[in-house]
Amino acid sequence: MSNGIRELKDKVIVGGVVLRKRRFDVAAVPPPPMVPLPTRKLRVFLSHASEDKPKVREIKQALLSHNVEPWLDADELKPGVPWDDEIREAMENSDIVLLCFSSTSVNKRGYVQRELRIALDLAEEQPLDTIFLIPARLDECKVSTKLGHLQWVNLFEEDGLEELGKLLEKRAENLALTR
Repeated sequence: MSNGIRELKDKVIVGGVVLRKRRFDVAAVPPPPMVPLPTRKLRVFLSHASEDKPKVREIKQALLSHNVEPWLDADELKPGVPWDDEIREAMENSDIVLLCFSSTSVNKRGYVQRELRIALDLAEEQPLDTIFLIPARLDECKVSTKLGHLQWVNLFEEDGLEELGKLLEKRAENLALTR
């Protein structure tokens, strides 16, 4: 070789200095440390009529204590944002849409009906047998026939929140989320 570098079997001589060649043994290299996968909370959109907001706020507090990330319009919408787009995006990014019904909301016209239609459309895009929509009764009211194929949870009953918690745990397990 030129430039004063000579290569031998397991040595290299550079300018009269003998350097040992090192072999790279792939098996001797330890594997990279296991990095835990990032975890997130189960995202639950709270659909409701404005008249039911006090009760829905109580539900939100209960969900927060169970390591769930609830989305409530009054707390999440910022001034000046196009709220229609924000609500749709929040529903699309949710793991579950909790449809809160009451004697007031079932007959009310307005955005609560639009939210219901958006939720039904989004449910059509979910894999079969996915728990995405959960109809929740806040009082003794009649749930829309459009949701007749779904079992609802009665949040006005003593064990209603416990039953909801079990459904949320099942969905979190299906998504491999830690709760």
